[in-house]
Amino acid sequence: VIEGYPESAEARESIIALANIGVARRKMKLQPSMAGWDAFVNPLDAYDDLLRKNPSEDLVERLLYLKGDALIKYGRYEESLDVNRYLLVRCPKGDYNADIKRNLKHAGKVLIHRYYERGDHAAVADMYFKTYAKALISMDDAQLMVKIRESLNRIGLTDDAAGISLLASGEKKAGRDISTLPEFPEGVKGKAGKEIVRVENILKLLEGNAAGDERIPQGLKALLGDLYYGKGMYEQAARNYDEVMWLGLDVDDPARTHLHYADTLRALNRCPEAEGHYRHAVDAINAEKPSSRPDVLADAYMGLGDCQYRQGRFEKGLANYEMAEKCASDRRRRSWSVYGVVRGLVNLAKEQELEKAFARLRAGSEEEFWPKVVAYLSADREWMEAYGEYVADGQAR
Repeated sequence: VIEGYPESAEARESIIALANIGVARRKMKLQPSMAGWDAFVNPLDAYDDLLRKNPSEDLVERLLYLKGDALIKYGRYEESLDVNRYLLVRCPKGDYNADIKRNLKHAGKVLIHRYYERGDHAAVADMYFKTYAKALISMDDAQLMVKIRESLNRIGLTDDAAGISLLASGEKKAGRDISTLPEFPEGVKGKAGKEIVRVENILKLLEGNAAGDERIPQGLKALLGDLYYGKGMYEQAARNYDEVMWLGLDVDDPARTHLHYADTLRALNRCPEAEGHYRHAVDAINAEKPSSRPDVLADAYMGLGDCQYRQGRFEKGLANYEMAEKCASDRRRRSWSVYGVVRGLVNLAKEQELEKAFARLRAGSEEEFWPKVVAYLSADREWMEAYGEYVADGQAR
Protein backbone atom coordinates (compact mmCIF):
# COMPACT_ATOMS: atom_id res chain seq x y z
CA VAL A 1 0.00 0.00 0.00
CA ILE A 2 2.80 2.41 0.92
CA GLU A 3 4.63 1.85 -2.40
CA GLY A 4 1.60 1.42 -4.68
CA TYR A 5 -0.62 4.17 -3.27
CA PRO A 6 1.69 6.50 -1.32
CA GLU A 7 -0.86 9.35 -1.05
CA SER A 8 -3.74 7.19 0.16
CA ALA A 9 -5.21 7.22 3.67
CA GLU A 10 -4.26 3.56 4.02
CA ALA A 11 -0.60 4.36 3.27
CA ARG A 12 -0.68 7.19 5.78
CA GLU A 13 -2.10 4.92 8.50
CA SER A 14 0.52 2.27 7.70
CA ILE A 15 3.31 4.83 8.11
CA ILE A 16 1.85 6.00 11.44
CA ALA A 17 1.57 2.39 12.64
CA LEU A 18 5.20 1.65 11.73
CA ALA A 19 6.38 4.86 13.40
CA ASN A 20 4.45 3.95 16.56
CA ILE A 21 6.04 0.49 16.58
CA GLY A 22 9.43 2.15 16.16
CA VAL A 23 8.80 4.21 19.29
CA ALA A 24 7.41 1.36 21.39
CA ARG A 25 9.81 -1.39 20.26
CA ARG A 26 13.11 0.25 19.42
CA LYS A 27 15.08 -3.00 19.66
CA MET A 28 12.90 -4.74 17.09
CA LYS A 29 14.61 -5.48 13.76
CA LEU A 30 13.05 -4.89 10.34
CA GLN A 31 14.54 -5.45 6.91
CA PRO A 32 15.72 -2.16 5.35
CA SER A 33 14.07 -3.22 2.11
CA MET A 34 10.64 -3.24 3.75
CA ALA A 35 8.28 -0.46 2.70
CA GLY A 36 7.99 2.09 5.52
CA TRP A 37 11.32 1.12 7.07
CA ASP A 38 12.30 4.82 7.34
CA ALA A 39 9.20 5.52 9.46
CA PHE A 40 10.10 2.66 11.78
CA VAL A 41 13.73 3.80 12.18
CA ASN A 42 12.96 7.57 12.41
CA PRO A 43 9.45 7.95 13.87
CA LEU A 44 9.84 11.65 14.64
CA ASP A 45 10.77 12.40 11.04
CA ALA A 46 7.75 10.37 9.89
CA TYR A 47 5.36 12.39 12.08
CA ASP A 48 6.91 15.65 10.84
CA ASP A 49 6.65 14.57 7.19
CA LEU A 50 2.94 13.86 7.62
CA LEU A 51 2.40 17.18 9.42
CA ARG A 52 3.95 19.01 6.46
CA LYS A 53 1.23 17.63 4.17
CA ASN A 54 -1.48 19.91 5.63
CA PRO A 55 -3.58 17.17 7.26
CA SER A 56 -6.98 17.66 8.90
CA GLU A 57 -7.16 19.25 12.36
CA ASP A 58 -7.94 15.89 13.97
CA LEU A 59 -4.88 14.33 12.35
CA VAL A 60 -2.69 17.30 13.36
CA GLU A 61 -3.78 16.78 16.98
CA ARG A 62 -3.07 13.05 16.77
CA LEU A 63 0.37 13.46 15.14
CA LEU A 64 1.47 16.15 17.58
CA TYR A 65 0.36 13.98 20.49
CA LEU A 66 2.32 11.01 19.13
CA LYS A 67 5.38 13.21 18.60
CA GLY A 68 5.22 14.64 22.13
CA ASP A 69 4.75 11.16 23.59
CA ALA A 70 7.69 9.80 21.59
CA LEU A 71 9.93 12.62 22.81
CA ILE A 72 9.06 11.72 26.41
CA LYS A 73 10.00 8.10 25.76
CA TYR A 74 13.30 9.23 24.22
CA GLY A 75 14.06 11.37 27.29
CA ARG A 76 13.99 14.60 25.26
CA TYR A 77 11.97 16.41 27.91
CA GLU A 78 12.47 20.04 26.80
CA GLU A 79 11.26 19.30 23.27
CA SER A 80 8.38 17.17 24.56
CA LEU A 81 7.29 19.94 26.89
CA ASP A 82 7.20 22.48 24.05
CA VAL A 83 5.17 20.18 21.80
CA ASN A 84 2.70 19.22 24.54
CA ARG A 85 2.23 22.81 25.75
CA TYR A 86 1.51 23.94 22.20
CA LEU A 87 -0.95 21.09 21.66
CA LEU A 88 -2.81 21.71 24.92
CA VAL A 89 -3.26 25.40 24.04
CA ARG A 90 -4.21 24.62 20.42
CA CYS A 91 -6.70 21.88 21.39
CA PRO A 92 -7.91 22.76 24.93
CA LYS A 93 -10.66 20.12 24.74
CA GLY A 94 -8.77 17.58 22.66
CA ASP A 95 -9.11 13.81 22.81
CA TYR A 96 -5.61 13.33 24.25
CA ASN A 97 -5.62 15.98 26.97
CA ALA A 98 -5.41 13.57 29.90
CA ASP A 99 -2.32 11.90 28.42
CA ILE A 100 -0.82 15.26 27.44
CA LYS A 101 -1.18 16.60 30.97
CA ARG A 102 0.41 13.44 32.34
CA ASN A 103 3.37 13.88 29.98
CA LEU A 104 3.63 17.59 30.85
CA LYS A 105 3.65 16.79 34.53
CA HIS A 106 6.35 14.14 34.12
CA ALA A 107 8.55 16.34 31.92
CA GLY A 108 8.05 19.38 34.17
CA LYS A 109 9.00 17.46 37.31
CA VAL A 110 12.08 15.90 35.73
CA LEU A 111 13.32 19.24 34.40
CA ILE A 112 12.63 21.23 37.58
CA HIS A 113 14.48 18.68 39.71
CA ARG A 114 17.34 18.62 37.17
CA TYR A 115 17.64 22.42 36.97
CA TYR A 116 17.42 22.80 40.74
CA GLU A 117 20.16 20.23 41.39
CA ARG A 118 22.56 22.14 39.16
CA GLY A 119 21.63 25.47 40.77
CA ASP A 120 19.91 26.96 37.71
CA HIS A 121 17.14 28.80 39.58
CA ALA A 122 16.22 30.95 36.57
CA ALA A 123 15.50 27.77 34.58
CA VAL A 124 13.35 26.42 37.45
CA ALA A 125 11.37 29.68 37.46
CA ASP A 126 10.99 29.59 33.68
CA MET A 127 9.65 26.03 33.84
CA TYR A 128 7.23 27.04 36.60
CA PHE A 129 5.82 29.92 34.56
CA LYS A 130 5.51 27.74 31.45
CA THR A 131 3.52 25.02 33.16
CA TYR A 132 2.37 25.21 36.77
CA ALA A 133 1.71 28.98 36.87
CA LYS A 134 -0.49 28.70 33.78
CA ALA A 135 -2.47 25.86 35.40
CA LEU A 136 -1.52 23.51 32.58
CA ILE A 137 -0.71 20.94 35.23
CA SER A 138 -1.39 20.66 38.96
CA MET A 139 1.23 20.94 41.67
CA ASP A 140 0.73 18.16 44.21
CA ASP A 141 4.38 17.34 44.99
CA ALA A 142 5.51 18.99 48.24
CA GLN A 143 9.22 18.57 47.43
CA LEU A 144 8.72 20.17 44.04
CA MET A 145 6.79 23.06 45.61
CA VAL A 146 9.68 23.77 47.98
CA LYS A 147 12.22 23.81 45.15
CA ILE A 148 10.12 26.14 43.01
CA ARG A 149 9.49 28.49 45.94
CA GLU A 150 13.19 28.63 46.82
CA SER A 151 14.22 29.27 43.22
CA LEU A 152 11.70 32.10 42.85
CA ASN A 153 13.00 33.68 46.04
CA ARG A 154 16.61 33.28 44.89
CA ILE A 155 16.02 35.31 41.73
CA GLY A 156 13.95 37.98 43.47
CA LEU A 157 10.42 36.91 42.49
CA THR A 158 9.23 37.04 46.06
CA ASP A 159 5.56 37.80 45.31
CA ASP A 160 5.27 34.70 43.14
CA ALA A 161 7.04 32.64 45.79
CA ALA A 162 4.60 33.95 48.40
CA GLY A 163 1.67 32.57 46.43
CA ILE A 164 3.22 29.11 46.47
CA SER A 165 3.88 29.54 50.19
CA LEU A 166 0.20 30.02 51.10
CA LEU A 167 -0.59 26.38 51.84
CA ALA A 168 2.79 25.81 53.47
CA SER A 169 2.18 28.84 55.73
CA GLY A 170 -1.19 27.49 56.76
CA GLU A 171 0.32 24.12 57.63
CA LYS A 172 3.14 25.73 59.64
CA LYS A 173 0.71 28.01 61.50
CA ALA A 174 -1.52 25.03 62.27
CA GLY A 175 1.55 23.35 63.78
CA ARG A 176 0.56 19.77 63.03
CA ASP A 177 0.93 17.11 60.38
CA ILE A 178 -2.37 17.36 58.51
CA SER A 179 -1.96 13.87 57.07
CA THR A 180 -2.92 12.50 60.52
CA LEU A 181 -6.31 14.23 60.51
CA PRO A 182 -9.50 12.51 59.35
CA GLU A 183 -10.44 13.20 55.75
CA PHE A 184 -13.64 15.05 54.90
CA PRO A 185 -16.01 15.93 53.30
CA GLU A 186 -17.47 12.66 52.03
CA GLY A 187 -17.95 12.16 48.32
CA VAL A 188 -15.03 14.34 47.24
CA LYS A 189 -12.67 12.42 44.98
CA GLY A 190 -9.70 12.98 42.68
CA LYS A 191 -6.82 15.46 42.96
CA ALA A 192 -9.12 18.42 43.56
CA GLY A 193 -10.85 16.40 46.27
CA LYS A 194 -7.55 15.68 48.00
CA GLU A 195 -6.69 19.39 47.89
CA ILE A 196 -10.10 20.25 49.38
CA VAL A 197 -9.46 17.81 52.22
CA ARG A 198 -6.01 19.30 52.77
CA VAL A 199 -7.24 22.91 52.96
CA GLU A 200 -10.27 22.00 55.10
CA ASN A 201 -7.96 20.27 57.59
CA ILE A 202 -5.58 23.24 57.76
CA LEU A 203 -8.49 25.63 58.40
CA LYS A 204 -9.86 23.33 61.10
CA LEU A 205 -6.54 23.51 62.92
CA LEU A 206 -6.43 27.29 62.54
CA GLU A 207 -9.86 27.80 64.15
CA GLY A 208 -9.65 29.86 67.31
CA ASN A 209 -6.11 31.03 66.57
CA ALA A 210 -6.49 34.80 66.23
CA ALA A 211 -2.75 35.53 66.19
CA GLY A 212 -0.74 35.96 63.03
CA ASP A 213 -1.48 36.93 59.46
CA GLU A 214 -5.24 37.00 58.77
CA ARG A 215 -4.50 36.76 55.04
CA ILE A 216 -3.62 33.11 55.49
CA PRO A 217 -7.11 31.84 56.50
CA GLN A 218 -8.76 34.31 54.14
CA GLY A 219 -6.59 33.21 51.24
CA LEU A 220 -7.29 29.59 52.09
CA LYS A 221 -11.04 30.27 52.18
CA ALA A 222 -10.84 31.82 48.71
CA LEU A 223 -8.82 28.82 47.50
CA LEU A 224 -11.37 26.45 49.03
CA GLY A 225 -14.19 28.31 47.28
CA ASP A 226 -12.33 27.95 43.97
CA LEU A 227 -11.80 24.22 44.56
CA TYR A 228 -15.46 23.55 45.40
CA TYR A 229 -16.49 25.78 42.47
CA GLY A 230 -14.30 23.69 40.14
CA LYS A 231 -15.98 20.50 41.37
CA GLY A 232 -19.46 21.95 40.78
CA MET A 233 -20.21 21.91 44.55
CA TYR A 234 -21.81 25.34 44.53
CA GLU A 235 -23.41 25.40 47.99
CA GLN A 236 -20.02 24.68 49.61
CA ALA A 237 -18.28 27.17 47.32
CA ALA A 238 -20.80 29.90 48.17
CA ARG A 239 -20.30 29.40 51.92
CA ASN A 240 -16.54 29.92 51.59
CA TYR A 241 -16.86 32.91 49.28
CA ASP A 242 -19.38 34.41 51.74
CA GLU A 243 -16.77 34.24 54.49
CA VAL A 244 -14.10 35.80 52.27
CA MET A 245 -16.42 38.72 51.49
CA TRP A 246 -17.33 39.12 55.15
CA LEU A 247 -13.62 39.27 56.06
CA GLY A 248 -13.09 42.10 53.58
CA LEU A 249 -11.80 40.41 50.40
CA ASP A 250 -8.11 40.87 51.15
CA VAL A 251 -7.01 38.35 48.50
CA ASP A 252 -4.44 38.42 45.69
CA ASP A 253 -6.98 38.48 42.83
CA PRO A 254 -10.28 40.12 43.88
CA ALA A 255 -11.59 40.20 40.29
CA ARG A 256 -11.30 36.44 39.94
CA THR A 257 -12.82 35.82 43.38
CA HIS A 258 -15.80 38.08 42.56
CA LEU A 259 -16.21 36.34 39.18
CA HIS A 260 -16.16 32.82 40.65
CA TYR A 261 -18.51 33.86 43.46
CA ALA A 262 -20.90 35.37 40.91
CA ASP A 263 -20.76 32.21 38.76
CA THR A 264 -21.50 30.17 41.88
CA LEU A 265 -24.50 32.33 42.82
CA ARG A 266 -25.80 32.16 39.24
CA ALA A 267 -25.54 28.35 39.34
CA LEU A 268 -27.66 28.48 42.52
CA ASN A 269 -30.14 30.76 40.70
CA ARG A 270 -29.33 33.66 43.04
CA CYS A 271 -29.13 36.08 40.12
CA PRO A 272 -29.71 39.44 41.88
CA GLU A 273 -26.76 38.72 44.20
CA ALA A 274 -24.66 37.40 41.33
CA GLU A 275 -25.16 40.61 39.35
CA GLY A 276 -23.52 42.66 42.08
CA HIS A 277 -20.42 40.47 42.12
CA TYR A 278 -20.15 40.44 38.33
CA ARG A 279 -20.13 44.26 38.48
CA HIS A 280 -17.47 44.17 41.19
CA ALA A 281 -15.36 41.91 38.94
CA VAL A 282 -15.74 44.33 36.02
CA ASP A 283 -14.85 47.30 38.25
CA ALA A 284 -11.79 45.50 39.65
CA ILE A 285 -10.46 44.73 36.16
CA ASN A 286 -11.19 48.23 34.87
CA ALA A 287 -9.34 49.65 37.89
CA GLU A 288 -6.28 47.65 36.84
CA LYS A 289 -5.93 47.59 33.06
CA PRO A 290 -8.85 46.18 31.04
CA SER A 291 -6.66 45.22 28.07
CA SER A 292 -4.55 42.93 30.27
CA ARG A 293 -7.42 40.56 31.13
CA PRO A 294 -9.91 40.74 28.25
CA ASP A 295 -11.27 37.22 28.65
CA VAL A 296 -11.94 37.54 32.38
CA LEU A 297 -13.78 40.77 31.55
CA ALA A 298 -15.73 38.99 28.81
CA ASP A 299 -16.71 36.19 31.22
CA ALA A 300 -17.99 38.77 33.71
CA TYR A 301 -20.08 40.55 31.06
CA MET A 302 -21.51 37.24 29.80
CA GLY A 303 -22.45 36.17 33.33
CA LEU A 304 -24.09 39.53 33.95
CA GLY A 305 -26.00 39.28 30.67
CA ASP A 306 -27.25 35.77 31.43
CA CYS A 307 -28.49 36.84 34.88
CA GLN A 308 -30.43 39.69 33.29
CA TYR A 309 -31.92 37.40 30.62
CA ARG A 310 -33.12 35.02 33.33
CA GLN A 311 -34.97 37.92 34.92
CA GLY A 312 -36.51 39.04 31.62
CA ARG A 313 -34.34 42.19 31.30
CA PHE A 314 -33.34 41.59 27.70
CA GLU A 315 -32.24 45.12 26.75
CA LYS A 316 -29.68 45.27 29.56
CA GLY A 317 -28.61 41.68 29.06
CA LEU A 318 -28.07 42.28 25.34
CA ALA A 319 -25.90 45.32 26.09
CA ASN A 320 -23.68 43.21 28.35
CA TYR A 321 -23.32 40.40 25.80
CA GLU A 322 -22.34 43.05 23.22
CA MET A 323 -19.67 44.27 25.65
CA ALA A 324 -18.47 40.68 26.06
CA GLU A 325 -18.18 40.31 22.29
CA LYS A 326 -16.01 43.43 22.13
CA CYS A 327 -13.75 42.26 24.97
CA ALA A 328 -13.25 38.59 24.10
CA SER A 329 -9.87 37.86 22.58
CA ASP A 330 -10.27 34.14 21.88
CA ARG A 331 -12.57 32.55 19.31
CA ARG A 332 -14.49 30.34 21.76
CA ARG A 333 -15.54 33.18 24.08
CA ARG A 334 -16.37 35.41 21.16
CA SER A 335 -18.67 32.76 19.71
CA TRP A 336 -20.48 32.27 23.02
CA SER A 337 -20.87 36.03 23.48
CA VAL A 338 -22.36 36.37 19.97
CA TYR A 339 -24.72 33.50 20.80
CA GLY A 340 -25.77 35.52 23.85
CA VAL A 341 -26.40 38.50 21.56
CA VAL A 342 -28.55 36.26 19.35
CA ARG A 343 -30.62 35.15 22.36
CA GLY A 344 -31.33 38.77 23.26
CA LEU A 345 -32.20 39.81 19.71
CA VAL A 346 -34.59 36.86 19.33
CA ASN A 347 -36.45 37.87 22.49
CA LEU A 348 -36.52 41.52 21.43
CA ALA A 349 -37.61 40.59 17.88
CA LYS A 350 -34.87 42.71 16.27
CA GLU A 351 -34.85 40.91 12.93
CA GLN A 352 -32.37 43.04 10.99
CA GLU A 353 -29.75 42.96 13.73
CA LEU A 354 -30.39 39.25 14.23
CA GLU A 355 -29.34 38.43 10.66
CA LYS A 356 -26.06 40.30 11.20
CA ALA A 357 -25.44 38.39 14.44
CA PHE A 358 -26.13 35.09 12.66
CA ALA A 359 -23.54 36.06 10.04
CA ARG A 360 -20.95 36.87 12.73
CA LEU A 361 -21.63 33.55 14.45
CA ARG A 362 -21.13 31.63 11.19
CA ALA A 363 -18.03 33.57 10.15
CA GLY A 364 -16.33 33.52 13.55
CA SER A 365 -16.10 29.76 13.90
CA GLU A 366 -13.94 27.14 12.24
CA GLU A 367 -16.02 24.37 13.83
CA GLU A 368 -19.25 22.82 12.54
CA PHE A 369 -21.05 23.43 15.84
CA TRP A 370 -21.97 27.10 15.46
CA PRO A 371 -23.19 26.96 11.84
CA LYS A 372 -25.45 24.07 12.95
CA VAL A 373 -26.74 26.19 15.86
CA VAL A 374 -27.51 29.02 13.43
CA ALA A 375 -29.30 26.61 11.09
CA TYR A 376 -31.38 25.26 13.98
CA LEU A 377 -32.29 28.73 15.28
CA SER A 378 -33.21 29.91 11.78
CA ALA A 379 -35.43 26.87 11.20
CA ASP A 380 -37.06 27.29 14.62
CA ARG A 381 -37.71 30.97 13.90
CA GLU A 382 -39.29 30.16 10.51
CA TRP A 383 -41.48 27.48 12.11
CA MET A 384 -42.69 29.91 14.79
CA GLU A 385 -43.46 32.55 12.17
CA ALA A 386 -45.52 30.01 10.23
CA TYR A 387 -47.27 28.19 13.10
CA GLY A 388 -46.77 30.38 16.18
CA GLU A 389 -50.37 31.57 16.19
CA TYR A 390 -51.47 27.98 16.87
CA VAL A 391 -49.21 27.61 19.88
CA ALA A 392 -49.42 29.29 23.29
CA ASP A 393 -47.17 28.50 26.22
CA GLY A 394 -45.98 25.35 24.52
CA GLN A 395 -49.57 23.99 24.03
CA ALA A 396 -51.45 23.63 20.74
CA ARG A 397 -54.53 25.76 20.48
